[in-house]
Amino acid sequence: MSDPRPLPVAWDGVPIAWEDWDYTPIIICPPPRPDPCPECGRIAPKATAHGTRKPTQWHGPLSAARCTNCGHDQVTDLNGDTTWDLDPLDYGPDGSWAVNGGRR
Repeated sequence: MSDPRPLPVAWDGVPIAWEDWDYTPIIICPPPRPDPCPECGRIAPKATAHGTRKPTQWHGPLSAARCTNCGHDQVTDLNGDTTWDLDPLDYGPDGSWAVNGGRR
């Protein structure tokens, strides 16, 4: 799957610098049970990218995972261990904003 869609430019108004997508599988022993994609339901490899919010002293790092089958993105706040499923509005010029009590 190609990467036609860039990740959100900001997270709750804070600019993000994203690294390039990494397609290298993460090897963990013993391997964890694979989770199906919440969008397409398939168990497919995920590409990952890490993001840094500025200023970093107030904001922790983010990790994005993209389903290589359908392109669905999930972003995890590595400080809070919270994961969000992104929707089309998150890719707009203002980036991603929490709505509905923290759900994206």
